[in-house]
Amino acid sequence: LGQSRDAVIVLAGGCFWGVEAVFEHVLGVRSVRSGFARPADAEKGFVPVEAVRIIFDPSRVKPEQLLSIDRENFVARSFIIEGITRGLGISVFTIFLMGLVSALEASGIVDRVMALTDRHIGSPRSAEGWIVATTSAIALLTTHSVVAILTVGEFAARTGARFGIHPYRRANLLDITVCTFPFVLPYFIPVILAASVTSGAADRGVPSVGPMAAGLHNFHSWALLLAVLVAVGTGYGRRFARDEDATHPVGSHGWFARLTRRDRSSYR
Repeated sequence: LGQSRDAVIVLAGGCFWGVEAVFEHVLGVRSVRSGFARPADAEKGFVPVEAVRIIFDPSRVKPEQLLSIDRENFVARSFIIEGITRGLGISVFTIFLMGLVSALEASGIVDRVMALTDRHIGSPRSAEGWIVATTSAIALLTTHSVVAILTVGEFAARTGARFGIHPYRRANLLDITVCTFPFVLPYFIPVILAASVTSGAADRGVPSVGPMAAGLHNFHSWALLLAVLVAVGTGYGRRFARDEDATHPVGSHGWFARLTRRDRSSYR
């Protein structure tokens, strides 16, 4: 491209939006543009195919790393394909965990835990504390955020309804809680994946970072953990403004209440 050292490769894909979204996050890729392509000497009537034009810096990412063909085994290889292959194990792991959750629910253990905690909950604050604590415990045991939400979801709904905790509030407590520990503790999959990505990128100037360091420096998740503890301890944001389809406590709590009203109106 002119005097620059950038290179260009055009790849066809079944859906150029998906191909574009994947390659624009590759280190060393400067730009990705989707469109339609056909050979310059194509015969009349040739239907253009969906494709993406990738402009990249060869000093940071090699063309064969974006896509290469193993002719002996007749398979394609690239960063993207390797990532998909690694994700298969996580998918199988998730399926097994969901089976474990179903077995626990069928055994009645979840119901007994709910009955036990009900006797110790006497206020909205303690209800929120139990929701956060139970979600944290399941996340720490299963190392999976989605499994934790699905396991604790019914308990959060029943407990929240009993103490008048708004459904949005319950959902926020579940969501924020599972966005903390899985992203800061070194034995969780997201932290391990983040560390493994850096371990293979030394030739492109990215320093290798271990799981412990990756978790400790994830300031966003630490901030979320602090936010949920403050929200439960102080009750900040617990009171929502009434609207025509809600029967929860009336109140206003600054920008949070105004934001809630605006969000609800946008979904009607």
